[in-house]
Amino acid sequence: MVAFAATIAATGYAQQNVGIGTTTPNASAALDVSSNNKGILIPRLDSAQRVAISNPAEGLMVYQKMAPRDSIIITALNGAWLAETLQRAAAHRVETPLILLQ
Repeated sequence: MVAFAATIAATGYAQQNVGIGTTTPNASAALDVSSNNKGILIPRLDSAQRVAISNPAEGLMVYQKMAPRDSIIITALNGAWLAETLQRAAAHRVETPLILLQ
């Protein structure tokens, strides 16, 4: 039992990245998810739940639940939240700035 635990612990420390659906995760990714017929779900929060996150890590992403036409993907940057509307993302209109949320 001790040998098994030691093997698991050593493997955990040696692991540089994790692959789901792939045995060869990309070296630049901590998590590489691969699928031909499924997506990935990030946490779905309302505004109050998002604001309640203290000191969000840079790059932290959430999907803020709102009316379907106003749903947004939000990313933390330097302690602030930046919103990307799904319509802007779908249209790839780079001239539209990101929205800084409070």
